[in-house]
Amino acid sequence: MIINDFVQKYIGKKMYIFGAGVRGKECLHMLKVMNAPICSFFDNAQEKQGTILDDYRINKPALLKDAIVIVTVKGLYSEIENQLLDMGYGKQQILTYEEIL
Repeated sequence: MIINDFVQKYIGKKMYIFGAGVRGKECLHMLKVMNAPICSFFDNAQEKQGTILDDYRINKPALLKDAIVIVTVKGLYSEIENQLLDMGYGKQQILTYEEIL
């Protein structure tokens, strides 16, 4: 099953959703169904940082060990990917929302 394969591939990794908007919330619900290890959200919007979305904290993006970041911000994937790469994330740690559908 695709869902099981996704979760198995990233077992032991912490998952962060980049983008605390509508698509980020959709991604959260999908990951919950998969029983994925969701930690919190990242968002560049300062007004969202420090707030809570569906019991998950929205944080400023940071480099975290053994983390997978799922980018949900449509139209800004390349920009956010470059931001994460500049922070020290590897390409294998960055996924798009579409990749986990």
